[in-house]
Amino acid sequence: MKKIKRKFFYLIHWFRKRPLKRQIIISFISFMIVSIIYLVVSFLTVSQPEIILLRLKNSINSEGICHDQCLIQRNFWQTQIINYLKKGNRKLERKIKKYFLDESESEKLRETLIIILQEASGNNQSDYLVDYLDNPTNNPETRAKIIQYSLNDLGSPELANYYFSLIADDQEVIIKKEAIKALSNFKNKKNCFNLTQLEVINNLIFNSTAETSLNHSLILLLADYYDLFPRETKSVLENIYQAKNGLDKISRAFAADILNSKTGKINWSLPEISDSEWSDYFNNQ
Repeated sequence: MKKIKRKFFYLIHWFRKRPLKRQIIISFISFMIVSIIYLVVSFLTVSQPEIILLRLKNSINSEGICHDQCLIQRNFWQTQIINYLKKGNRKLERKIKKYFLDESESEKLRETLIIILQEASGNNQSDYLVDYLDNPTNNPETRAKIIQYSLNDLGSPELANYYFSLIADDQEVIIKKEAIKALSNFKNKKNCFNLTQLEVINNLIFNSTAETSLNHSLILLLADYYDLFPRETKSVLENIYQAKNGLDKISRAFAADILNSKTGKINWSLPEISDSEWSDYFNNQ
């Protein structure tokens, strides 16, 4: 210890004897060396938040059934991760991005990461989530989860139009249905819904190649449009109800139910639907 002290005081003494310009150069070089060492160590060292994320990842991937204690532990880890993200932990953000974009990771883990990111950032979602959703070649279940957890908000015209582009153009029915659910949850429908969208719904429903279960979701969405555009929506619903040879009975029943409810008149009788038809409907939701 005495030798160390002597060397330390010797360095101080030596440093003070240097010219001022030399002292500044030495100080600057020392500062840069210490900074570089700190950055390298920080980069290579696994931080506490990353350890928590790894524990959550291992739990999700290794424990198929998660009971009470397991759920409590996972929720605790998720809360910790969310708090670290809110504080701007960049290393943790990069690690989450790495896990999410790794197609070999489990669907359950990626769903959990989407939920964490939504809780941490609200509607200011990461660009890579939006990019993932925009790419039709990516996993459809993951893309649907991004809509379900990440892009729902009070509603905006831009977001509504984006959802309609997915409904009209995307190849995956699961994406279309999730976009319809998101639209139905908009709180600010008055500023987001318009007659152009109503025309898109009408064209999709009467498309000969339309998926029946998708039609059901679109028809139920018409109830929201009726509140804003009663005359135009009533016309669409009546066309659906009258299309006895073009649409299934459940589609016509939904149209009749909306018309009866919105007009306050029982002018549209419900078609008779068998138990097997209802069973098919619920199995395809």
